[in-house]
Amino acid sequence: MTTGDGAVDLAVPSNTGYRIDARSSSAPQIDLPDSDGASASLTVAASNGGIHLH
Repeated sequence: MTTGDGAVDLAVPSNTGYRIDARSSSAPQIDLPDSDGASASLTVAASNGGIHLH
């Protein structure tokens, strides 16, 4: 998911591990475990806005 302007607030099932790549103009807030070996992945970028993954 990518956005140019605006924040990203993304809720996903918490019983799954994710490989997470989150980039934004401010520090992303990530309330999920980041697991390099997970089969599921999340890639989120925000050019002008925050990111909250939970």
